[in-house]
Amino acid sequence: MTETEEYLRLDEAFFSALERGDSATIAQCYGQQMRIWNNAQQVEMTGAEHIAGLEAFFFPRFLNRVYENKRTDLLSDGFVRQQVLSATFDGEPVRIPMCLICRVTEGRISRIDEYLTLSAIPQT
Repeated sequence: MTETEEYLRLDEAFFSALERGDSATIAQCYGQQMRIWNNAQQVEMTGAEHIAGLEAFFFPRFLNRVYENKRTDLLSDGFVRQQVLSATFDGEPVRIPMCLICRVTEGRISRIDEYLTLSAIPQT
C-alpha cells in the first residue's frame, strides 16, 4: 500500500467510525502518543481522553451523524479533512463546518488539530 493509499484508508476508517459511534475503531486509528487539540476547548488531550469525551458527550448528544461536503487533501505526513457535520443535537438539527489537520506516524493518527465553527455549536 502506498503512503497516499494508507492516508486515504485511515481518513475513511476514522471518519466512518465517528459517524457510527465506533470507539474501538477510532482507538485503532490512533497511535499510542496521539494528541488532539481543538479551538473550542483549546486544551490538548490524549487519544484516550478524546475517546472518553466522544462517549460521554458527542455520541449520546449528536445523533444521526453524517459528514457532508467532505474534502480530503493529502500532506507529506498526513491529511487535512474539511467537512460539515450534519446531526441532531438534543432533538434539533445542526450543521457544523469543521477542518481537521491529521498527522500520521507509522500508519496511525498521531495528532489532530481540529477547527470548528464555534457559532454553529449549540450552547449547553
